[in-house]
Amino acid sequence: MNLSSEINLWLSEAFFWIGILVVIIGLLFILIPQKLDRLASRANTWISTNQFFASLDRFRDQDQFFYGHHKIVGALIVLCSIYILNLILINPGYELMARTLELMADSEFTNWLYPQLLNLLVIATFIALFVGVIIFIRPSALRAFDAWVNRWVDTQDKLEVFDATHSIAEEKVKNNLRIYGIIVFLGGCYITATIYLAQAS
Repeated sequence: MNLSSEINLWLSEAFFWIGILVVIIGLLFILIPQKLDRLASRANTWISTNQFFASLDRFRDQDQFFYGHHKIVGALIVLCSIYILNLILINPGYELMARTLELMADSEFTNWLYPQLLNLLVIATFIALFVGVIIFIRPSALRAFDAWVNRWVDTQDKLEVFDATHSIAEEKVKNNLRIYGIIVFLGGCYITATIYLAQAS
């Protein structure tokens, strides 16, 4: 028996027992709906996520640390930029890296894409080097840009819709437990019979 046949057999058995379980649940819905309703009411505990999302939605200002240690931050950015530029332009060098990328390309598109990405990396590294120098020497020059991009977006109001109960479907099921029990029972019988006949044939 190959792997595909074993997987199909395992899935068939799993669905068969799922069908048996669905049949039992359907019978319980039909025979003892009140007890199931009381059990569901005990298990139906509301857990509010307000406290969890409030901690995530709290503003955390890192600007004081950034501007208080601007020389360390600027020096790290400059050193990393120089290291990357050294790899690309000097050792092993731009031409060698470009040829390596061409050998890695497996289509005309990737043959065009990889050198463009390398060029973008060079440009981005030069920009990072320039920004690192500014941060090291005069970080106040970036305050206007920092104030423009550092805008706080409050998500509390947008997430409130997820923190409310939506019990329309639950109320419909509770009011018609026997009807839904019959539907579940017939569905379980169909699943079980289908799997059983498929295995028997």
